[in-house]
Amino acid sequence: MSEYFSNFPRILYDIKGINSTNPDYTVAVNIMIKSKIRTAINDNITLYFPYDIEEDDRPDIVSYKFYGDTKYTWLIFLVNGMIDPYWDWPLSYQNFRGFIINKYGSVEKAKSIVKKYLWTAREEVTASKIQEPINAHKVEVDYATYIDTDTDARETLSAYDWEKEENEDKRVIQLIDPLFASELLEEARGAYR
Repeated sequence: MSEYFSNFPRILYDIKGINSTNPDYTVAVNIMIKSKIRTAINDNITLYFPYDIEEDDRPDIVSYKFYGDTKYTWLIFLVNGMIDPYWDWPLSYQNFRGFIINKYGSVEKAKSIVKKYLWTAREEVTASKIQEPINAHKVEVDYATYIDTDTDARETLSAYDWEKEENEDKRVIQLIDPLFASELLEEARGAYR
């Protein structure tokens, strides 16, 4: 992960936050520069490939598999708007289970906690010769609305299922075409020298 931050410029930062004539500066990584680099990427690259992160994939492994080198790890984070290289990457099953236990006390407790109350605003319509199938549309509602809703049109989402959905949503990312990655890497690095 240290390679990720090595591509960002350094700044002098007043660590104590005291606006005095003699501030106590420390050298820090300027993580706020991410948006400027991302703009450069979006302005120059129009060809992305979808990638589904597998169970045992780590960022460096994806970089090596797709680009043939781990030096593109930070580019994967940048293109996908990942700020925290640890928490923005999907957790493996084992790490996810540990996260749930740490946060909720146990998997069983996380499954018993209601995170959201849902109302099915539109039922799923099956395909016919005239129309395409329409997926069910669920809306988050407050508890009072949930209670007043017909039992066939309501459901709850447990904390466990919500956390699992959040984790699984992180599995679909975009990767830049390998033909452009090297050029982009140099352009993004050169923008801050």
